[in-house]
Parts: sequence; C-alpha cells; structure tokens
Amino acid sequence: MTCSKCKTENEEIHKYCYQCGISLKEDIIDELLETRLTEEEANHLLRFSYVFEINNLIDEAIEACTAITEIHPEWADVHFKLGRSYEARGFHGKAIAEYRKAISINENYIDAHRCLGELYSDEGFYNEAIEQFNIVLNTKIKFDYADIYNYKGLALEKLGKIDESIEEYKKALEINPDYNEANYNIAKLYQKKKFFDLAFEHISKAIKGAPRDSRFTKLEEAVKQRLT
Repeated sequence: MTCSKCKTENEEIHKYCYQCGISLKEDIIDELLETRLTEEEANHLLRFSYVFEINNLIDEAIEACTAITEIHPEWADVHFKLGRSYEARGFHGKAIAEYRKAISINENYIDAHRCLGELYSDEGFYNEAIEQFNIVLNTKIKFDYADIYNYKGLALEKLGKIDESIEEYKKALEINPDYNEANYNIAKLYQKKKFFDLAFEHISKAIKGAPRDSRFTKLEEAVKQRLT
C-alpha cells in the first residue's frame, strides 16, 4: 500500500506508514473530522497530531488540533500546538491568538509565554515581547534561559534602550559565554558606543564559534579599523 503523504510502499498488513507514521487508512482521519468528536475520538486524533507535528505535516496538524479544540477548548497544550503550527505556516495573527488562549488556560505555560514573546518581537511589538520575556525570566524554573535574555536585549535595542540592552546581553553571556549571537549583539552596541576594545573582544568570541558567519567577520573588520 502506497502512503499518500511520503509515497513510501508499505505492506498491506500495515495500518501506518513505517516511514512517516501517517495512517494508511485515510478514511479514519476523514471520518473523525466530518462530525463533532467524541472523547475517545479526540484522544485518538490527538495522538495523530503528534505524528503530524513530528513529520512536519503542518496543514494536517492544524486541521487535527482545530477539531480537538472544538470539543476540548480547555486543553492548553492543543492551543499551543495549534499556535506553533500556525506560526510555521506564517499565520502570525492566528498563532498569537492561540498562544494567548493557552496562557489564559494556564498562566504558567512558560513555552507559550516564550513563543508569544518571540513572535511579538518578530512582529515589532517590542514592549509586549519584553513583558512576555520577563514572565519567563521571573518564573522559578530549573533552567536558565540565555536565549531569552538575548531576545529581551534585542527588543530593548529596537526600542533604543541601548544600555538596558547591553545588560541583558551580559546576562545571556553570564549563562553561556560562548553564545555567538549574544556576543555579536553586544559587540555591535559596544562599537556604537565606541568601546572598540570590548567590541573586538566579543566579536572575536563570536567568530571563534562561527568563523564563516559573514555578519561576524564584517563587524570584526569594522572594529579592527577603529583600533588601528
């Protein structure tokens, strides 16, 4: 039996494609989506949604999660998964709405706060992004998020708050001194403030981690010119 998604040939006895995991009986999914789901069907479809997500079948994931939310609008995880799928499709407005729904159900949903903050930043809503990043950073969790400090620094930089931005990059580098993006970002600001020694120190670290990144090498050359 040929898988309709990845075109892999499967044995007739197989219920699921051994390559991508999709049901070989497409009517199973179609039947589940045609009518309002029962509790058992919702859980069944939720299991399929994980397969869709893993195999980057975004449209199928959106369809499945949307159907699940109709019977279980209180499942924060499904709203989060739907948000991720919408974001992958470039539907940022819908993604933001789903992340906010997940948070309204579970205000301590750290991954939803994080993704919402990143998306707000991408869309230019920097104050809103900073608010979400602060929620993540102020939550007692077992991990330190160097990247969240970096994202917060970028948002502050976009708002013209250079000194505050530098402090956030420093916090990121305290957690991970070899964080290439944070080293690059702080080097740019040190160059702007004419602290060329500090700029060179940080851009050198970034280049050590990613020697082929043209952004890093271009900045290094600019800083070197000011040091000579």
